[in-house]
Amino acid sequence: MTHYIAHPLIKNLKTKLSFLGLTLLFIFSCDNNSRTDCATVVCAQQLLLIELVNEEGVNLITNETYSLENIVVSKDDIQVNDSGNSSTETIIIFISGMEGSNTYEVFLNDSETDILVLNLRKNSSGSDCCSPPFTIEKATYNETDIEIIRKESALERIRVVK
Repeated sequence: MTHYIAHPLIKNLKTKLSFLGLTLLFIFSCDNNSRTDCATVVCAQQLLLIELVNEEGVNLITNETYSLENIVVSKDDIQVNDSGNSSTETIIIFISGMEGSNTYEVFLNDSETDILVLNLRKNSSGSDCCSPPFTIEKATYNETDIEIIRKESALERIRVVK
């Protein structure tokens, strides 16, 4: 019985062909048009922070003029704020509604209710699954236009002087 010994060039060629085959398999198995299925992605809710201050700029939650636990913000009789977090100095509301004018009631206590109106513009879905659904075009608090403070953190904020 004779053993066949492969010539070094043939061995080298087999290695190169195997490597080429694996490389081609790797390249063509990738789908360049694949996108994340946004239906499977859980995104954080779009938020707006409301800071209540007096004329001197003192935070009215920090100085206990208002209690964050007692403040309720609602839209269409549905609560849209997180009232359980007393570690913040701001009211945190979840943006909801439709494109255009959206009215929110801000119940500060048993005897004081304010009105917040947000003019929302629907954002295009784009390529990012979790881009904010709306751009807040305008904010009005008790019929006074309020500047929308946009920072790099993507959280929008308004500062209301009471």
